[in-house]
Amino acid sequence: MSIHTRPPTGLFALTLLGCVAVARAARGAQVTMDREGLRAFVPAGIIRCIPLGLACVAGALSLNALAYAKFGTFDPAPLRISRPYANPERINAIDGKSMHAVNIPYGFYTYVVRPNFRLERGFPWIYLGSNTPGHHFPSAKIDLPDHTLAMPYAMPGLFVLATAGCLLAFAIVPALRVAIAVVWLAAIPMSVALFAAVATAQRYTGDFCPLLITAASLGLAGVSALRPFPRFIALGFAGLATAAAVAATWALTLHYQGETLWGVPEEARANYRELRRAVDETLLRRPR
Repeated sequence: MSIHTRPPTGLFALTLLGCVAVARAARGAQVTMDREGLRAFVPAGIIRCIPLGLACVAGALSLNALAYAKFGTFDPAPLRISRPYANPERINAIDGKSMHAVNIPYGFYTYVVRPNFRLERGFPWIYLGSNTPGHHFPSAKIDLPDHTLAMPYAMPGLFVLATAGCLLAFAIVPALRVAIAVVWLAAIPMSVALFAAVATAQRYTGDFCPLLITAASLGLAGVSALRPFPRFIALGFAGLATAAAVAATWALTLHYQGETLWGVPEEARANYRELRRAVDETLLRRPR
């Protein structure tokens, strides 16, 4: 049901399961050589993987089927019936679509590249939104470019284990190569969908967490295969990166929910400002 509650993560889950079925089928294929040349045949192992693959396809298509039952269209998120898009100018600016291929470079830059944060002297010290303008993508059709911190900075420990860890495991643990390839290939459809969307937001980086957690587990297996001293260094670096991620998440969430988020009661904002003032005074900083 994940694809119905959060389509990007559900898409990754179904794609990963389908890729596993394909990998097992490929592994079960047997090739024989006879006098007439190369001849392949389908063993029972491949046949057993077919229902799993078909179930994954059916699960993905169920999202469109449910959309048709509810809205009369196969589009899971039809903008034409969404109240925020009642303004014709707004929906025409994105051609009435929630995804565009021209948005992929912008989405990749937003979620993977841009260090969109700043450091200030005042509590909580780490703030979302860089003072340096980001790269401009004139062809992108973005409707809601919310402030977003790219994954390498928002969750450095998890990101490093998932990327550098998988590269390490792929290089030194041959038994993990198929699993690593399957996980990252399965991430392509979900990633393309998120990169192509007309909206970006910090909360959407959470859609990448199932991928990163799965890949990080394989990366840890690679780290575990190192000699004791390199393993100690790698785990120490991962620990520091994780601590940095916790600090960044805590600071960004505190400020966003205390000051930036729409709909926060003024009393809550006042309490947050008082907290900032008290912390700054306690640490001998200039009062606000």
